[in-house]
Amino acid sequence: MAISDGAIVALLVGKLRDGGMTTFSFILSAVCFAYLLLLSLKSGKSSAT
Repeated sequence: MAISDGAIVALLVGKLRDGGMTTFSFILSAVCFAYLLLLSLKSGKSSAT
């Protein structure tokens, strides 16, 4: 599912960029990366010591 979602986001970014909405396409990419960052921080796996 992650691969298909990544393909959909890339398609949306490309369509936005072709439509002249370059700034919004970069904002969409930044939002997706921020979401992934939050998910990774939320998992909170601690290292074994």
